[in-house]
Parts: sequence; structure tokens; C-alpha cells
Amino acid sequence: MSITYEKIRRPAITSVPGLRASGIHCGIKGDPELPDLAIIVCDTPATAAAVFTVNKFRSAHILYDEEILGRHAQEIRGLAINSGCANACTGETGLRNAARTAEALARQAGVPANSVLVMSTGVIGVQLPMDKILAGIADAVARLSAQGGHDAERAIMTTDTMPKEAGLRIHFGDGRSVTVAGMAKGAGMIHPNMATLLAVIAMDVRIAPALLQKMRQPRHHHIGKRGGHAGQCHNNLCGDGIKRNLRFGGKCAQHHSPHLNQRDSDQQHR
Repeated sequence: MSITYEKIRRPAITSVPGLRASGIHCGIKGDPELPDLAIIVCDTPATAAAVFTVNKFRSAHILYDEEILGRHAQEIRGLAINSGCANACTGETGLRNAARTAEALARQAGVPANSVLVMSTGVIGVQLPMDKILAGIADAVARLSAQGGHDAERAIMTTDTMPKEAGLRIHFGDGRSVTVAGMAKGAGMIHPNMATLLAVIAMDVRIAPALLQKMRQPRHHHIGKRGGHAGQCHNNLCGDGIKRNLRFGGKCAQHHSPHLNQRDSDQQHR
């Protein structure tokens, strides 16, 4: 069977059917021109897998996401990402704030609380400004759109000088197709193990969590060793280069490939 590849022009995370996103300024960053809160919502439950930092001092959202993925990896519906505040070294209050962020998105989007993941990147040792984030989530959910991927990408940027987005469509000879798209942030601290890189990868493929997890591991290892700067390993990121490489799979879209199913039926640094 023939397979052809199509590079998506102006790709965004929402190039994957079934995903909606938005990016807004909620007030974490001082400059009102800089967006600092991104929301991604999947129309139906998705399978997710992640890699996390190997730093022993891990931020609150990583601990929260590990627990959610350990129990509900096939039920993921939403993701909230803030920039400007890392929610790292914030103790029990930071853990509560990670949970409050997820609960707020779940409530506003009308999805289960245990189906939402959170990410944070930015200044370490500072508590999240929850009044701004909670108000921002309501605004961001109201702005969710299948064209909102570019706004979401800009909302996760910190020291980046340009957005990082990519997308590919794989066309099979029987008329079926698969879309893979991703967005990322990270500049400066890129070594080792992806350091402060934060990445989200989505695909409209039915796939088992174990296979998704297996797929993302070798790529993470390879990418994480490519560049280096000062040898830092951030407590917020890595693995997800952030914190993590998160892949949405499963039932987020209408187009599923049986061919892929057959495989084995995913300081102060900004």
C-alpha cells in the first residue's frame, strides 16, 4: 500500500482534527501584549503519555500530572499551560494550585476534573497568581477555537525568539490519513535531557497507552542530547522537555488509521 507525506503549511496543534485551543494574557506576565495562558481541549477522550524531568526537586504540576496519567491516561480531555511562573519549589500550596487550575478548566469546559493536565513554566519559587489564572481560564475557554493553535503556542513562549510549531499528514493508499502536529517552547537551558523544553504533540490515531509511551521515549532521549548550555537539568521540565513531551492520541478525531493500530495495538529561568 502506498504512503505519502504532506508537510502542513502554517501548522498548529489544532491542525489535528478534534482539538480546540486558545491563548490569552491573564496577567502573569507584566506586559499585557504577551500572552501567558494556553488552553487545549479535546472534543472526546484521548490517550496521553508523557516524559518528565529527572530532577529530584520536581515542580507541582509534574507531581499532579503523574498522578492523573497513572490513573486516567485514556481519558484526557484538556490541558492548561501557563508561562511566567513555574510553580516550582512552591510546596503544598503549589500542589493545591495545580489541582485548582485543572479543576477550573474542567468546570469551564464541562469535562471531568481527572481528565485535565497542567503545565507551568517561568520563574521558580513564586506561587501562581490564582485569581488571575482562574479568571483567565474562563476567558480562554470562551475563546477556544479550531484555529486557536497559534495563539496557544505564543502563550507558552518565554525567552523564545520565535514560535515552534510543526505538522505532518500521512496519507494511505486506501484513502485514510493521519495528522500529527506539535508545539514547543524552550531557549537557553536545553541540556541535558531536554532541560526546559516544553512540548505538546497530538495525533488522531487510536493507540494503546503502552505503545504511545514506548513511541515517545527514544525520540526524547535523542532530542535531549542534541544541544547543550551549562549542563542544567531543570526541576520543571525535561522529559516533556519540560516537564514533558505530551502526546494526545486516541479518540480526538474522526480519522483513525488501522495501519498504525496493527503495530502493537506516545534561578529564575523562563
